Amino acid sequence: MLYHKNKIMEEQSFISLIDLLENVKAVYTLEEPDRITDFLRANPDLIPFLQEAPKHIYRIFGKNVRLFLELHSDPEEEWDELFIVIKSPYSPKKARALMDKLGEEWFLDVLDKVGNRLCITEEPL
Repeated sequence: MLYHKNKIMEEQSFISLIDLLENVKAVYTLEEPDRITDFLRANPDLIPFLQEAPKHIYRIFGKNVRLFLELHSDPEEEWDELFIVIKSPYSPKKARALMDKLGEEWFLDVLDKVGNRLCITEEPL
């Protein structure tokens, strides 16, 4: 009976992960979606941060930005890092100020939880 209960919980957890990944894909444009999906399956604790980030980004940058996810890797050093890339229409000076504000008001508070697995950057639209 315990095995059957664990199997059901495992299946429910997998279904929940699929739903969460679909929610992420609805908000972000994924560069190399298969690699990013595999990375998020291995790091499911990052998904809530990816779901929370747009609220903070849109509050600070406004709705005229586009959000992308990119996975950067170094096979020799054996690390992967997921980047939230904010593509915005702002000048470099204005974008830097908004990135600083995003860091101060949200991202620096979660940095210890996401470690070196998640980063946020800005690029011109």
